Amino acid sequence: MDKKYTHTFFVAEEELNDIILIPYKKEVRFFNELSNGNEEFLEDSLRREPFYISTNAGFSVLSQNPVRNAKYHFYGTATLAARYCIQKGMSHHHALDLVSYYNQKLDLLETEDEIAALHAEMCMLMCQEMKEILKHKNHSKSIRQCLDYIYTHLRERVTIAEIGEYVQLSESHLSKKFKREMGVSLSEYILQQKIERAKNLLRYSELSIVEIGENFSFSSQSHFTRIFKMQTGVTPHKYRELAFHSKWDAPDSRPSEIGSGEMGDLSLRMKNQTYKTNIAPGGGKSSLKNIDVGGCACTETGEELK
Repeated sequence: MDKKYTHTFFVAEEELNDIILIPYKKEVRFFNELSNGNEEFLEDSLRREPFYISTNAGFSVLSQNPVRNAKYHFYGTATLAARYCIQKGMSHHHALDLVSYYNQKLDLLETEDEIAALHAEMCMLMCQEMKEILKHKNHSKSIRQCLDYIYTHLRERVTIAEIGEYVQLSESHLSKKFKREMGVSLSEYILQQKIERAKNLLRYSELSIVEIGENFSFSSQSHFTRIFKMQTGVTPHKYRELAFHSKWDAPDSRPSEIGSGEMGDLSLRMKNQTYKTNIAPGGGKSSLKNIDVGGCACTETGEELK
């Protein structure tokens, strides 16, 4: 072997000996809990042990450039997380779409802090999607396909007509079947999922409220703010403020234990509140007062639009 490479391997081996690597069982548990949809564990883990960067113990050095090193480890995390999720029910196509989406976002980042924030966002999103997938794993094939379509196109303007064509069911049949199996209308479910993803971005990203609203195809910031408050009881700005304080004011408390303050009250309000909105078939209009929910025409009364 060339002396130059022999020296390089020797130095790398010596550096590795100085690193305390993440225990294998701990790593496996992290990905197991993520793919099991255990949000409480994951949020607690991400809070207590943020994504390792080059200066932290736990990661070997893949590049002498700290940002590039963090990106290489991000690629590995994304791939492993996707594989665990596929094994437990996430469609292969959707898992690859998620990895591709976050790898493309990663390419635009220039600091280790930005990479750590994106890592938390990605892990929480995958965990939340797995929670939904496992919750509905006993549903019919057409409804599972419907959910897969929603997750894949959540950032777009989704209509019942598009979903019906994808699962090969008529709009009326799909609407009734979805409501019967899921307990909520299609539009209610889509709205809930858009807001859940928006909450992730508010907590874990530096995107502005305008950018987050646009990310999920809301027509304007005021539109996004109105729908967000309808669901959560607070504005996006207030939610981000509360999330920030819950993170930094009580660093030793577990997320699942937050319940006495506004964030706890917010969670309770969200669980107890129902939202009556319905997508207009094919994106049609109605004489009733309409709400454009992320590009979906809806009514405030919960009545089906003709």
